[in-house]
Amino acid sequence: MKTYNFMEEPAREAPEKKSVFSFSRMARKKKAKKTKTQPKKAKVETKPVPQKKDSLSKIKQDFDKYFKIKKSDLLTYPLDRPIDSEGRLHTTIDGKEEFSYLLSVKGYDLAGQSVEEYKAIKAKYWAFQKNYTYAFKELYMNFPENNSKNQNYLLSKFSGEEGMRRLSQIKDNYLKEEIRKLKVVEEEFRSKRSFIAIYGKTEEELDHRLRQVREAGGALLGLQKLEQDEVELLFELLNRGESQKKTGHQTLAEKTAPEDICFDYATHIPVNGHEEAIVVVTTLSTTVKNGWLQTFTHHKYADAATVDYRTKDEIDYPKIISDSIEVYEKKYKKGGKTTNKDYFQQQYQILRQKNYDIANEGEVIKEVTIRLLVSAPDLKHLNDKIETIARNMNGKGTKVQVYQNMAFYDWSSRFVSSDFQKELRTSREGVERSALALALGFAHNQTYLSDPTGQYFGRTKTQCSVYLDTFTKTEERLSYDIFISGMKGSGKSTFLKKLVLSNFIVGRFVYVFDKAREFKELSRVLGGDYLPLDGTKGLVNMLQVLPLQSLGGDESDDVTKDIWGSYNLHISKTINRFKNWIDLTKDDVLDVNSILDDFYQDYFIRIKGYQWKKFDITGLANQDYPTFDDFYAYLMSGKVKDVDPKTTQRLTKMAKNVVTRKRSTFVGHTTMDNLLTSQFITFDISNITTEATGDADILFDVTLSLLFSMAQNRGRKEKNRYETGQKTFDEIVRTLIVVDECHNVLNPYKLQATEMFLEALRENRKFYYGVALATQLIETMIPDNAAQMSGKAGLAVQNLKAIIGLCQYKAWMRQSNTSIQTIKNNFSGYFKESDYQALQNFKVDKKVGSELILSGTGERGLEMYHYATPHELSIFQGGA
Repeated sequence: MKTYNFMEEPAREAPEKKSVFSFSRMARKKKAKKTKTQPKKAKVETKPVPQKKDSLSKIKQDFDKYFKIKKSDLLTYPLDRPIDSEGRLHTTIDGKEEFSYLLSVKGYDLAGQSVEEYKAIKAKYWAFQKNYTYAFKELYMNFPENNSKNQNYLLSKFSGEEGMRRLSQIKDNYLKEEIRKLKVVEEEFRSKRSFIAIYGKTEEELDHRLRQVREAGGALLGLQKLEQDEVELLFELLNRGESQKKTGHQTLAEKTAPEDICFDYATHIPVNGHEEAIVVVTTLSTTVKNGWLQTFTHHKYADAATVDYRTKDEIDYPKIISDSIEVYEKKYKKGGKTTNKDYFQQQYQILRQKNYDIANEGEVIKEVTIRLLVSAPDLKHLNDKIETIARNMNGKGTKVQVYQNMAFYDWSSRFVSSDFQKELRTSREGVERSALALALGFAHNQTYLSDPTGQYFGRTKTQCSVYLDTFTKTEERLSYDIFISGMKGSGKSTFLKKLVLSNFIVGRFVYVFDKAREFKELSRVLGGDYLPLDGTKGLVNMLQVLPLQSLGGDESDDVTKDIWGSYNLHISKTINRFKNWIDLTKDDVLDVNSILDDFYQDYFIRIKGYQWKKFDITGLANQDYPTFDDFYAYLMSGKVKDVDPKTTQRLTKMAKNVVTRKRSTFVGHTTMDNLLTSQFITFDISNITTEATGDADILFDVTLSLLFSMAQNRGRKEKNRYETGQKTFDEIVRTLIVVDECHNVLNPYKLQATEMFLEALRENRKFYYGVALATQLIETMIPDNAAQMSGKAGLAVQNLKAIIGLCQYKAWMRQSNTSIQTIKNNFSGYFKESDYQALQNFKVDKKVGSELILSGTGERGLEMYHYATPHELSIFQGGA
């Protein structure tokens, strides 16, 4: 048989060689030969491949019919135009045209749904099938992993002179290791994804269909248009079975069409050096079970599956059903065997119910065509797969087969609607099913997370990958904070360290407060600084006014400094810090507030020569702020007036104690900010205790305030660079502040710390910094008797609930049975009833990782396994 090319007649080959078509080569030649006349059509021989004698005449007949078609019109790559600016695809087959959109689908972990949740999903999908009556297609993919966007993002961190100066050799090495891991994931894993395609004869009709399909199923399925590169990748995987390197100058055909493909064989399609076949479901069982469609869409030997739906308006189903009801009623009355009567009675009741649903529930009957794409390196393995599929599926009313001499039509069906397919010269009938039966088969059973700037964190329980970057911003993900809870040995520390590492290697600033000294080795390995929080390696002046408030507040994106709002906040914070050393009543607080305000005015007006409130009190050099020596001198000067002398006396006694006994820790100008230019710093807070507050808590508070202030200043600069076009959103430098074993500083006894964190989490999204909080036992933060707590403890508990609530993400690992009631009382919205028992049994397995529920990435939490490589575990010493 002659070789045939889609654009021009190729050189003649040996008669027995089959026709091989190159869509992409055709497209390249088409661009080069636009002005040339088309060559004469090749005369295609119709000699069939030798078959068994008993089927030879039938095969000859089919081949004659097939090759009478004008191939120069038919065998062209169906996607014949570039994807337009709105994302529309244009398809032409056999001179007929159609437009389409490809839409992403929000999947579900069906095994993880409660009974009621699963019922609700099926009910919504039933409504969708009833309300959207136009032809559409579901595509289910099971192809090799593709994380090229993630790799490219990491590679960008190496590029340019600025990048090379910024990145140390240590960071470069770990970037390379992460990229290596992403490549291994691509090679080893296959992930399930599903999509929906909708169609229209014109652009206007297609856009109208888009509005209709979103009205019918947007709430359940999401249905967002795919980006151009996503569409190209989808068809590249469908048509080639793998992703290949592309250039920006290639056409859509050159990017997505198979290099070589042959449609001359009766039951298989040679493609790019391997063999493919399209297995079609010709009959479906009348027994309908939950999830029945997954038998086809999730078969391990199917690279992909397509499910076409169309409504056959030309058929009067109510009349047909009504007639059938009458027939079964008569058959039942005629009697006969008991088993026959039972069968007639059963069918009679089924049809009556169906008739009622059509009349009263809006039920519709649809034609469904299910196709499975199967591939193998050679024909033997392909036939083995097809036989296995047939053996698994045939029986109990279900049948599958590969239609002979339908290769091109079945292959090209992936591009067009079933309505379009019916208009072609050759087509097959699908299987009729009610919308209710289709709802029971709901098969969008996949959950995944694919942040383009994310790094690999593991797999979901539906066997899809998780690429997480907590700094990803979407319509649903608006801030960057994460709360992590898991008992000892649950994998909490490993998850937290992976979070630190993933942010460090892309050039973000990372500050860690380390209670258990678990980050000391990681700090050393990554070249970071490990500082004791006692003033010996850097001091923070408690009396320095930091810019911690913005004019917009937490309801606005305005990041302009609120200078005197920050000053008022500073006075309030300073009083709260004093409360760690002396007891202050409400009246005392008013007096101390007045004393501090008079002190600052005296210092900046008399000593520094400023006009009060005519300068930026938050933007001075460190040396321009007063210290405790200045405050003590002011108290001793006799300038304090109009306050209770006893308050002044107690305050003076406190200040004297600070300048004499605590001098090395609290007295002096800020020097720590010089150290904080390092990209990775860990602070040792092992001296902080859970219950009592003291010097360590004050040091933590002032240091954290300095970090928040520095993060905000950095965020203001980055926001300006982004808004003026100097940086893209992905290039913005972020900051991550981590508090491990956070229950030591955030609990009912630490009101001051809870207030500070609550203030920070309300505004930090504007400044591109996030907070990561991790604890073993959540009841140490919110005790069982939290509802009965009052006073300062009650206020702290309310703050703690708000803090955890403000965290965009929550990672729930294995929980102690003592934690479950606290979780039920305060966070029931994140779980279904069965989760509470499951949380107590989550496991850590070196082969698959640590089990957890990650909420905050979408409508429902991801049930997943966080996986750390042996290399990562080797540097995550001290808790895995």
